[in-house]
Amino acid sequence: MKRELLARQATWVSRQKISQLDGKVVPQGDLDDILVSDPIRITAFDYQGHHIIAKLNHAPTPEWTKAFFEEGANAWTSMLHPSSVKFYGDTMRIPTEEAHASQAGGMARDWLKNTAQVYARQQRQAMERRKREEENRLTNELEKEKKRQEVLRKLNSVE
Repeated sequence: MKRELLARQATWVSRQKISQLDGKVVPQGDLDDILVSDPIRITAFDYQGHHIIAKLNHAPTPEWTKAFFEEGANAWTSMLHPSSVKFYGDTMRIPTEEAHASQAGGMARDWLKNTAQVYARQQRQAMERRKREEENRLTNELEKEKKRQEVLRKLNSVE
């Protein structure tokens, strides 16, 4: 029993990580993603050559961009479709005519809000899946060690 408690304590310590957000120690199973805690949003607009250039507070990750194109940008018009949006670092380029710029800017904001929800859900689901996989792995290791200890006990009791 003592070994099992020590093993669990060692596992708990090994599952700690340093938060990317503020440098604090957090349990490994906790979601620590800047794009979840501070979702991507537009901080400024510019308009150049039939394109809205939206400055973002963070550069999207490949996972976030995938969420944007697959589920997040789920509304469009005949003049504006999310497939025409391009991301370059922390900027978003949206092709649109001057007359539709205001509507396109509003849609872009809505797309980002929706993508934030989709991305957060996906990240929580992935974290829960990783947690379950790690718990299963640890349970299997514990069972193997118990069997090993039982065999050793039997071997050592043979005279």
